[in-house]
Amino acid sequence: MALVCAAMSCPRLRGEPYIGKALPSQLAAQAKRFMGDGTKFIIDRKNKVVSISKIFKWFGNDFLDLATVKPTFAGHNKVVIAVLYYIANHLSSKDRAFIL
Repeated sequence: MALVCAAMSCPRLRGEPYIGKALPSQLAAQAKRFMGDGTKFIIDRKNKVVSISKIFKWFGNDFLDLATVKPTFAGHNKVVIAVLYYIANHLSSKDRAFIL
């Protein structure tokens, strides 16, 4: 969530530079802000559909090492599973339960 690619589905640019010792908290805040944007992540419970930003498609392989638990999701590859687990870490418990 630190990269800004100037596309509508990408994160907004931070108002401050990333700084070494503050980097973990800055990255966490950036991810929280991005995932809190209702246009980047949408859960349609009625139709059982989750819509996510294209950034997860473009950089999906970057999330492979972040998923520690990888259950089988019928019809989904390991990149999609890793992205869903990453996203789930930034959701409310109700939304996380729906996703996983």
